[in-house]
Amino acid sequence: MTKQEYLIQCLSEEASEVAQAASKCLRFGLDNEWPGYNGTALDRMLEEVYDFLAVFEMIEKEISGADVPYDRAIKMMCAKKNKVASMMEYSRARGVLKDE
Repeated sequence: MTKQEYLIQCLSEEASEVAQAASKCLRFGLDNEWPGYNGTALDRMLEEVYDFLAVFEMIEKEISGADVPYDRAIKMMCAKKNKVASMMEYSRARGVLKDE
């Protein structure tokens, strides 16, 4: 296994942990605190997201030899935010997403 492959495997594991933490936020509530963890479900989800991002940055550096080009990252994140907002509007228009 190469270093790139190792880091990609780590990224896959972190992605699974983000998904699990997000699921627990939905099942038990963002403010839920469970035994053995000092913090809320939201805290745990954020921790897992930051773990994912840390490994992602390691992959970027390993592949490109440089730190993450944040101008590119910001553009890509803005595009994703716009897409998610558009899909939320579509869901709302279809009556699936309800305003609280």
